[in-house]
Amino acid sequence: MKKIIILIIFAVAGFGAFSQDSNTMYLKQDTSAKAYSATDYIAMKGMTVMVFKDGDSIALTNVLTLKDGSVVKQDGSVTRKNGQVIKLKEGDKIYWNGKILMKGEMTMTRKDSN
Repeated sequence: MKKIIILIIFAVAGFGAFSQDSNTMYLKQDTSAKAYSATDYIAMKGMTVMVFKDGDSIALTNVLTLKDGSVVKQDGSVTRKNGQVIKLKEGDKIYWNGKILMKGEMTMTRKDSN
C-alpha cells in the first residue's frame, strides 16, 4: 500500500511539472540578451514592464542587461552604460540592441530611408 501511495505522489508531481507553459518557462529562465532576436522588445504596458518574445509576453521579474550594456529594471527605469537614466512610459519600447522607441514614434523601414 505504501508503494502505491508513493507512486501516486510521484505521478502527480511529474504531471504538475509538465503542465507549465514552455514559453513562459523559457522567458523566465533565460534573461541574457543573446537569447533574443532583433524583433523582441521590452515595453511598458499597464504600468508593468513586459518582455515580448516570439509573440509571447511575460512581466519582467528580473533586472535585464541589454546588448549595449543598458540595464532595464522592473519599475521601467533604463540605466544606460554612460549612467543616463531613462524612465519608460506607457507604450514605450526598448529593443535588445538598446534602441528606445517612444510611444507615437514611427520605425524607419528601408523604403522610408530612400
